[in-house]
Amino acid sequence: MTYLVAAFYKFAQLDNLESLRQKLLKNAEIGGLQGTLLLAAEGINATLCGSEIGIKDFIDLLRKEEAFNELEVKYSWSAKKCFHRLKIRIKSEIVTIGIPELNPQQQVGNYVQPQRWDDLIKQPNTLVIDTRNNYEIAVGSFPGAIDPGLDNFRGFPAWVEQELKPLMKKHKAERLALFCTGGIRCEKATALLVAQGFSDVHHLEGGILKYLEQIPAERSSWQGDCFVFDQRVALNHQLAPSEYSLCYACGMPLAAADRALSSYVAGVSCRHCKENFSEADRQRFAERQQQMQLAAARGENHLGSNSLSNKQMPSLADLEAFAAQQGLILRLQIGGGLGLKTLRVAVARRDAGRLLLLGELKGWSLPFANGLHLDTLRVQGNQLQGVADLIWAATFAWALEQTPCRRANLLAIRDNSKQHQKLVRYFRRLGFTAHRELAASPIDLPLRLVWGGSGLLMRGDCTEGLARSSGRIAMVWPSLNNSASSIDLLKQN
Repeated sequence: MTYLVAAFYKFAQLDNLESLRQKLLKNAEIGGLQGTLLLAAEGINATLCGSEIGIKDFIDLLRKEEAFNELEVKYSWSAKKCFHRLKIRIKSEIVTIGIPELNPQQQVGNYVQPQRWDDLIKQPNTLVIDTRNNYEIAVGSFPGAIDPGLDNFRGFPAWVEQELKPLMKKHKAERLALFCTGGIRCEKATALLVAQGFSDVHHLEGGILKYLEQIPAERSSWQGDCFVFDQRVALNHQLAPSEYSLCYACGMPLAAADRALSSYVAGVSCRHCKENFSEADRQRFAERQQQMQLAAARGENHLGSNSLSNKQMPSLADLEAFAAQQGLILRLQIGGGLGLKTLRVAVARRDAGRLLLLGELKGWSLPFANGLHLDTLRVQGNQLQGVADLIWAATFAWALEQTPCRRANLLAIRDNSKQHQKLVRYFRRLGFTAHRELAASPIDLPLRLVWGGSGLLMRGDCTEGLARSSGRIAMVWPSLNNSASSIDLLKQN
C-alpha cells in the first residue's frame, strides 16, 4: 500500500479553537490519518499521512470551513507511513518566530511563482536567503543562498537585526529573495522584514516542495535533497524519499557518505554526536536500536517500547507461568455457549493470606474473524503498566489460541474530551486504529447500550496486539527478555 502525504498551511483569523480541534481530530481519526496539525489564532499548519481516500476526505471537509475554502495543499507519496501517531494541538503560533503580534495577513513580501524563481535569484543584485535550520540546509539548497546558521526559526529575528544589513551592503543587494520548505516560514520572515522597513522583499510561493513539483529536474537550479520533518527524512527532485536517514542518537540527517564513516554506529552515534554522549547513553541507544530492528523485521513500527526479540510470541500458558514468576496470579474465566463466549481476564497477587485484585478486563467473542469485543480495562495498585499489558497479552493470546477471532473491537468512550483522547492514544499504542464513530444513530443503540456510551469504535489485529503488549511487559519486567531459564517464555525460532 502507498500512502498520500498532504502538507498545507494557511494564515487566517480563527476563533473557537478547541471546538475546531475536536472536529478535525474526530474526522482525522475516522480517516485513519497520522501526522501533526497545529492550530492557532493566526491559522493552521499541518503535514498528514494516510490513505488517498482518507486524506482527500479530510481536505474536502477542511475546505468547507470558511477560513480554509481556498486552502492550497502540496501532495506527495510514500511507500510507508510517515508518522507514528496523530497529533492535533493548539499553539500560540503555527510557526514559531517568537513575535505573536506579527501578522502575515496584514503585510508580507511579494509572492514569486516557481516558474519565475530562477530568474529572480540569478539577478546580480538579489540576496537569496534560506530561512530553514542549518541541518536542513546541509541536505540541499539553492546555489549561492545565505545560510543564517539557525538552530530554530526563533533565531531569525536576531539574525536579521545583527547580520542582514551588513550582508546586503557586502553583496550590494537591492532586493531580498527568501525560501523555505513549504512557504510558511517565508511568510513570517518576509512579514518581519517588511515591518522593519526592508523593501523589495520576495519569497518563493509554496516553498521548495512546490518548486520541485512544478519545475522539471533538467531545468531546475535546486541542488541536493529537501529535508522534511517526517520519517522520509528527505525528498529528491521527484518528491520521493532519498538516501538520507536520521541518526537516532542526535536526530541529524545522514547521507550515505556519513553512514560509511567509522564514527557511525546505527542508532548509537554519528559524526555529529560521537563525542556528545556517555558510554551509558550509547549502551542505551544500542539496546533501543536492537529493538527497532526487531520490530522492523516483524513489519511493525517501533514506538519506543521494547519488543519481543527474534523469538516467538508467548502462548497463554507462557504468560501464566511468567506471571507466577513475578508473584502474580493470571486467570481467565470463560463462559457462555452457542457461539457466544464471555471473557474475564484478571491479575491478582496474594497479600497477607488473601487475594488482592490488581486488574481485570471483560469482553465477549463471537465465532468470526472480527468477533472479539473488549470492554473497560481496570487496574489498581503498583506496577499498573505491567499489569495492564499482561492482561492485554493474555486476552490476545486466548483469542488466537481458542477462538476464530483475529481482530478485536473496543470503544474509546467519550465521557470528556481529555479522557477520550487519552484512551485513543493508549489504544493506538496497542495497534488499534479508528473504525467509525459510535454516535446517537438508532442503528448504534445496541452497541451504545453494550459499551455504556458513545465514542470512537476502534479495531486492532490480535497478533499485533499480542506482540506490542508482550514487548511492553519487557519494559517493566526485563526478565521477560533476559531470562530463558525457568519457563522459556520467548522460545527460539
